[in-house]
Amino acid sequence: MELALGNGKKAELYSREILRRNEFSTMEKMPLKIACVRKLSLLDSNFSQAIERGLELLQEMGYGLVRSRKLLTIQAMAALQSTIKRVKAAPAARDLHKTFSLATDQKHKMCTLLLGNIGFSTYQTKETMLHILSICRIVQMTLDHGVAPESGGGFTGLGLLAVHVNGDFKTGYRIAERGLAIQKIAGKYREGTTFFTGYSFSLAWTLKLEAILKPLSEGYASSMRVGDPTYAMWALVSRHIWIPYMIGKPLARIMKELSLIQSQMEELSTFEQLVIVKVFWQMILNMRSNSPHAHKLEGFMFSRNDHEEGKSVQAGIVHFTEGELLVFFKPEEAADRAIHDGNKFSKLCPCMCLGMIETFHRGVALYIMARKTKQRKYKSHASKIRKTIKKWLKAGNPNVEHYDLLLDAEHAALNKAHHRAEKLYLEAIELASRMGYLHHAGLFNERYADFLHHERKDAVKSAHFLNEAIRFYEQWGAVKKVKMLKNSSFG
Repeated sequence: MELALGNGKKAELYSREILRRNEFSTMEKMPLKIACVRKLSLLDSNFSQAIERGLELLQEMGYGLVRSRKLLTIQAMAALQSTIKRVKAAPAARDLHKTFSLATDQKHKMCTLLLGNIGFSTYQTKETMLHILSICRIVQMTLDHGVAPESGGGFTGLGLLAVHVNGDFKTGYRIAERGLAIQKIAGKYREGTTFFTGYSFSLAWTLKLEAILKPLSEGYASSMRVGDPTYAMWALVSRHIWIPYMIGKPLARIMKELSLIQSQMEELSTFEQLVIVKVFWQMILNMRSNSPHAHKLEGFMFSRNDHEEGKSVQAGIVHFTEGELLVFFKPEEAADRAIHDGNKFSKLCPCMCLGMIETFHRGVALYIMARKTKQRKYKSHASKIRKTIKKWLKAGNPNVEHYDLLLDAEHAALNKAHHRAEKLYLEAIELASRMGYLHHAGLFNERYADFLHHERKDAVKSAHFLNEAIRFYEQWGAVKKVKMLKNSSFG
């Protein structure tokens, strides 16, 4: 109970008192040992120690996860493919309740709880092979022994891996669907975990972003009801920050939510998510400021200089927000950074929904510089991202059609196919505007205005679309960007 309330010190004192008593057996003490491991990861963010201790406890229960460190990659990849094959052969999501029942063996339940915590921690530390093994083992144990509280999250985690490792959106979707169905069998406990991982990761690549807002709200409410503030806050971050930013909701509205979320996170002591809130808050403050240094992630909410570079999700979000500021304010720097860092964000935050817009914006910056300088390094990297977006679209991602149109327009403009470029720019603008994506409606009009000015030498038409860009950016709330465009050389 103390752990659920965020009272880590009280939970630790209580655990130590019980664990040093001799009247309890090893298995009777195991739930408290597991609670201590969960505290290490969920409250202390000591992910490496949580992984090490979790593996030790699995060994104590006779469930060794790693056969050989030297063969870890081979073991993990073999486990991934064989587990996906087993799940594909299982009944469809709608029929799972007919064949799956709740696990009854307490040892299996404790094992899956440890595996779930190892899966969470290894995602943070980027120990990919251990992450794959832990997720696969949860799924395998569910198939063999029945549904445990962690089973739904294990299946949605496997769906994430099908997307991230295999690039198979369809299979990822079907596995995640099974995870949601299994969660109904498991009950409300850990439902928030399943909803967050399922909808913010694997399902975000196959469903419209607007469609995942309600499930994320449900995941938040469910986590709060069962005393799981960690995943409640993750769901809140995704529901009120990540998705609204991706679909271009007004920045002022997102800022209002940030203020409310910050208070709740401080009360619940969910400090990792609190830092992420502050990072996004600083990015939005910069976008709404008139500062000449708005392109730098520095301010009273968050200072980049105070942040240590690492491999955690937190480090990935810092990298993401820095890139967003550069795309809108310093595209030249954004393009050079895109070449230097490549897909760094997707390595730090595999399969996270933000990876779509992050990749697209890198592509935009690279095409800006490719058209401006005609240098091969920009052209080749821009072309690779364009092909990536096309691959996503072909695989069934419904959220990237306007990305594809804009990058095709930039590609056509780069190759002097001006009539095709004009058609594609207008189609991209129309789609972004119709969907209400204010940031991209502004960006696409801006890029078309630049094309008309530099390639078509049409000052009148260019000025019209520049004014449209300004109008959409004003609606979005990007004060700094509006000022820049009003002072631009082709206005």
